[in-house]
Amino acid sequence: MKTLILFQFIFIAFTAVALFSLIKKQKEHVLSTRAFVFWILLWVFALGVVLLPNSTSKIAATFGVGRGVDLIIYCAIAAIFFLISGLHIKLLSQRREITRITRKLALLEDRVNKKG
Repeated sequence: MKTLILFQFIFIAFTAVALFSLIKKQKEHVLSTRAFVFWILLWVFALGVVLLPNSTSKIAATFGVGRGVDLIIYCAIAAIFFLISGLHIKLLSQRREITRITRKLALLEDRVNKKG
């Protein structure tokens, strides 16, 4: 086995902290099981890529991409766009819900003020 470089040691420590944090959040019921599994798999995959960097080059060659790091960047950009679009949709939904609740509250206050 080849020796680990400094970045790999740092990433192992960072991943351990992230995994422990995820486990803690799962025990506190902050994360859904689906989100928990997603983030655990993502961190384990990232750790595998960092510990076996040549594996990405083999996968990239399968998809016709020159370097493994390029494939990772393309996938990361696609994932970021997907997550941002999901957050944007959720934000718009929450904004509509807040508007609906605010209108109902204003009408209710108006009725109470007219009676009083």
